[in-house]
Amino acid sequence: MKNASKERFEELKQALDKLPRVELAHLPTPFDPCPGLTRTLGGPEIWIKRDDMTGLATGGNKTRMFEYTLGKAIENGVEAVVGGAAVQSNYCRQMAAACAKLGLECHLVLRKVRGAKDDEIQGGLLLDLLVGAQVEIVDVDDWVALAERVRQRGQDLEAQGKKVWVGRVGD
Repeated sequence: MKNASKERFEELKQALDKLPRVELAHLPTPFDPCPGLTRTLGGPEIWIKRDDMTGLATGGNKTRMFEYTLGKAIENGVEAVVGGAAVQSNYCRQMAAACAKLGLECHLVLRKVRGAKDDEIQGGLLLDLLVGAQVEIVDVDDWVALAERVRQRGQDLEAQGKKVWVGRVGD
């Protein structure tokens, strides 16, 4: 390993192995060579990590994070997950898919950032809905206002007697 000792790597691996985790991803994802890009740039040899193949609603690198954060949530008896970001958020798309796979309620508060285009049910929003997320689209001025709405949604669910984990709040 370059720039890191094998001992440090093992230490980190052992620390991760102690954390609660659920399996969500199809791992390891492959590396694919990019000969055309390598040729165009005149080298070095370029490869791409295929995180689109992790297996959750068209994949992405957030799947690995959700293995740990939702693993801890499940260990703590959480039944509802709340998060928020922009309407077409990849984070929220993967959160919704992970919750569906794990049987958790998913509540998303999504901020309009593209005007009327965000009213169209397509892309990430379509996938959020297809996997069963309960979605509220808000037209707030900034990310701080979105964060307040996300936290409020979590509090509302707790007031209903649900055990809640609040993920990203958009701020």
